[in-house]
Amino acid sequence: MQKLCTFSISSQESEAFAQASGDFNPLHLDSVAARRTQFGRTLIHGVFGALKALEVLYSTATLPGALTRLNVKFSKPIGQGDAIEVWSEVRDGHHRVELLLGSVRSQIIDITCTELTARAELPAALPAAQDEPTIEASRELTLADSQNLAASTPLRYPGQGLATLLPVLNQWLPATQLASILACTRIVGMECPGLHSVFARLSLEFPGAPHGSTDTLAYAVRHADPRLDRLEMSVTNAWASGTIEAFFRARPVQQVDLATIQQQVRPKEFAHQSALIIGGSRGLGEVAAKALAAGGAQVAITYATGAEDAQNVSAEIGEHAALARPFHYDVVTGDIDRDLQDALGTFSHIYYFASPAIAKSGTTHLDEALLARYRAFYQEGLEALVSRIEQRRQSADTPLLFVPSSVFVEETPKGFTEYATAKAEVETWCAELAGQGDWRVSTPRLPRLHTDQTSTLRGLTSEQTLTTLLTALRRIP
Repeated sequence: MQKLCTFSISSQESEAFAQASGDFNPLHLDSVAARRTQFGRTLIHGVFGALKALEVLYSTATLPGALTRLNVKFSKPIGQGDAIEVWSEVRDGHHRVELLLGSVRSQIIDITCTELTARAELPAALPAAQDEPTIEASRELTLADSQNLAASTPLRYPGQGLATLLPVLNQWLPATQLASILACTRIVGMECPGLHSVFARLSLEFPGAPHGSTDTLAYAVRHADPRLDRLEMSVTNAWASGTIEAFFRARPVQQVDLATIQQQVRPKEFAHQSALIIGGSRGLGEVAAKALAAGGAQVAITYATGAEDAQNVSAEIGEHAALARPFHYDVVTGDIDRDLQDALGTFSHIYYFASPAIAKSGTTHLDEALLARYRAFYQEGLEALVSRIEQRRQSADTPLLFVPSSVFVEETPKGFTEYATAKAEVETWCAELAGQGDWRVSTPRLPRLHTDQTSTLRGLTSEQTLTTLLTALRRIP
C-alpha cells in the first residue's frame, strides 16, 4: 500500500461536522461526558474520518466523480487530535483506503466509482437545502427498544459547511450521496442506538436509477443480538441502499450510594481521619470518599474535569465534607484551587486516585508516549502533590498516603506493559518515601474493579468495588 498523508481531526472540526451532519452525540463534543465512557475522551465521528480519508484519496488520485459502492469497517476508535496515517491501494479496480493509528488499523474503506468526470453531469442536488440544524439530544434507547424499530431521518446537505470541511468531495460527489452518508452517522449517533452507540460498519450501494424517498433516509432494525449488544439495520432512499452495524456501548457506571455503604461501615470507623481524596468525583475515588464519610471521616474531594459529578458526590457526603465544596486540582498541569492549596497541610490522610484513561497498547514494543502519560499522572503528579503538602504541614503527626497499585504489576496482560511499568515505578517511589520516616504509605495492588474504564467487562459489579476498596481502607497502617 502507498502512504498518502497523515492528518488529525480537532474538536473544532468535530463541532463543524456535527453541524453538517446533525450528529451531536456528546461522545464527539463533550469532554466531560466522554470521560464517563470506556474510551475516556472525545472521539471523532467515524464517518467523518472515512470522508476525510476519501477527501485525501480524491485529492491525490485520478478518480471518477460519483460512488457506486462504499464499505467502511470501523475497527478502532480514533480520538480527537490523534495522528492518523492514510494508506491506499487499487485491487481489481476497487480502491482500498486504510487509516492507521501507529501500526493499528482503525478503519478499512473500500470504494468503487462511476465513470462520471464533471460536476455538471452529477445528479441534481437535494430538492431543498436544509437549514443549519438545531442542536438536539441523542435518544437513549436500549436493545429492547430497538427491536423491529423502523423510522426515517431527514437528509441534510449544508453545502457551505461541506465546502469548508471536505472541499474536494463537495466538488465531485453528488449532493445526494453525501447527504445519504451524513444521514447514516445521524441515525447511529442520535436515533438508533443513539446516546450509547458505537458505529461498527457501513455498507452502501448507489444505484444509477433513483427510487424511493428523495428527502429522507429510511432505516429498519433487521437483527438485534443481546449477546453482543449489536444491531444490524437496513437503510434506503432514492439514492442509496445498504446496511449499518452498530453496538450499544456500556453506560456510565453508577457506584454504590452512601445509604447502602452506611450499612457496611461502622459509624465511627474512620472518625480519626481528615481525608483528602484526589480524584474523588467518580470511580474508586468516589467510592472511597463515600466509605470514609460513612465511617465518620471528614472528607474533601478534588476533580480535574466534571465539576457537576464532584458537586453531586460532595452533596451526598453532606455533613462529612471537610471543606464546603469540591476543589479543582489538575495533577498534570499543577493547577490548584487556592483555598485547597492553603489547606493542604491540614489533612491526616491523602488518597491519590488521579488517573488518565487506561488504554491497551496496540504495539509490540514499548509505547513511550503512553508510558509518559501514565508517569505524568501516577509519578510526577504524586511527587508534586507530596512536595506541596510537605511545604504546608501543620502537624508533627505522620500523614498517611494511600496510592492504589494494580495486580497487573504481578502478572501483566498483553497490551498493558506501559501501565504496569508506571504502577511498579510508583510502588518503588512510595517505598522510598516511607523509608524516610516522614510518611506512612499504603500501595495495595487492586484487581480490576467496576468503573467507567472497565464498564465493558462482564462480571464486575459496584458491590465488588465497594467490598474490595473497604478491605484496602481497613488495612491502612
